[in-house]
Amino acid sequence: IQPVHYHYKAGNPLHLPSNSEYVGVVAQQVQKAIPEAVNRSRNGYLIVNTSRSLEEMQVDDLVAHLPKDHVTTVPATELAMKFISRPAPNTALLGAFAAEVGVVSLNSVCEAIRRAFPGRVGEANVEAAKAAYALVGRKSAA
Repeated sequence: IQPVHYHYKAGNPLHLPSNSEYVGVVAQQVQKAIPEAVNRSRNGYLIVNTSRSLEEMQVDDLVAHLPKDHVTTVPATELAMKFISRPAPNTALLGAFAAEVGVVSLNSVCEAIRRAFPGRVGEANVEAAKAAYALVGRKSAA
């Protein structure tokens, strides 16, 4: 698995710092190297951290085997920047997961976040999770 090093563009719409280097991986490479790390079951879920639509991303082959109501997008990094002021989308993705899958309540997600991050940081993360939950919930209801 080859790490991907990147910088955000200066003046990007999320106002992410462009002077820092970030490192990521390509999911398809992870899947080839560690197949069990990427589950493609017919009953699985896919939540993509993006503000783009699935159509714009042209990922039809990736999601074709999933039920239509098991695939969604959520701008988790944008929500993190709005509520946390950092590109840390994890709690927003937890909120999206709670809304999409429906096996864990938003309240339990918020309580877990507050336990992990007490105080103002926790409350900011809770707001990011709630916003993602609301966005995904509206998509599901449509």
